Amino acid sequence: DLTDREAVQAMVGRIVQRHGRLDVLVASGAGASSDSLAFKLFMEMEGADFETYIRSHWLTRAHAIQAAAAAMRAQRHGKIVAIGTDAGRVATVGESFIGGATGGTNLVLIIAGILSLTSGLSFVALGRKSRR
Repeated sequence: DLTDREAVQAMVGRIVQRHGRLDVLVASGAGASSDSLAFKLFMEMEGADFETYIRSHWLTRAHAIQAAAAAMRAQRHGKIVAIGTDAGRVATVGESFIGGATGGTNLVLIIAGILSLTSGLSFVALGRKSRR
C-alpha cells in the first residue's frame, strides 16, 4: 500500500536487505486503479476529492522517494526518476489539480509539487543538482 508510509519504508528496507542496495527508483503516477476517483474538473471537486487526489497522486510518490533517498544516501549512490505529466509545467484544461500536486489545473498542483520536491531533494539530501 503506497499510501502507507511505514509500509513503503519497510518495502525499501526489504529490497536493500535482499539485494544489498537500491540503485534506481522510478516514481511514476499512482492511483489509477479500478477503485480510483472518477475524473472531475477542479470546480466540481469536493473536500474529500482533494484529499484522495493528494494521497493517491502525491503522497504515494513522496513516500517512495523519501524511503529510497534515505537508502541511497546511506550507500552514497542512487538515482531517482520522478515521472509526471507535462501539466506540471504547462496548464492543461482539466488537469489543474493533478499538475500542481504532481507538478495542470487538477494535475498541475500535483506535478508541480513533485517537480519541486525532486529539485529540492537533490540539493538537500543528495548534495547535487537535479536533471530535468
